[in-house]
Amino acid sequence: MRKAIGPSYGFWGSLLLVAFLGTCLYPSNSPAEVTVSVSGLTRISPKQTNFEVSITNSGETPIFLAGINYESGPSPELVFIEHERERGEWITSNCMDTEPPDTIRLNPGQTLSKIYWWELSPSVCKNPITSFEGRFRIQVRYFQSDAEVRAYLKKLFSNHWKEARAAAAFSEPFEVPPYQH
Repeated sequence: MRKAIGPSYGFWGSLLLVAFLGTCLYPSNSPAEVTVSVSGLTRISPKQTNFEVSITNSGETPIFLAGINYESGPSPELVFIEHERERGEWITSNCMDTEPPDTIRLNPGQTLSKIYWWELSPSVCKNPITSFEGRFRIQVRYFQSDAEVRAYLKKLFSNHWKEARAAAAFSEPFEVPPYQH
């Protein structure tokens, strides 16, 4: 009778080897890499500012955004401004009152830029921003497929809106300049 020298790997060792080779040959879908940048910030009035937001898909797979496909170009709608509070927590001002009708596909390496006009408007906003003072950042919610966009919006515009989840990318924090007459 032969006695094995060293540990016997048998079934579990084979399973581990197959799992390892599978991840090498067929890499899993890693999270998309999305870059958000802000430029051209201008203070229009004490209650209004505008700036350009650029969303870049720096990953290797397409991403999808909820928005509106106008003749002049796509307009992403799940783009939110966040205000940093004193303790360093970020408050998202969600000012959507209607569901965006379209899906925007952003291919790897593609950038989408849009100028946003932000006005202090507490009427339809959850967590409204009451003044443009302090540090802000932009949050963009994105998805891996058109179906994910639709499922998210269905939940967001229902009684279960607090359960809606999406991947999010953030710009670097920025300051809004004081309004000059």
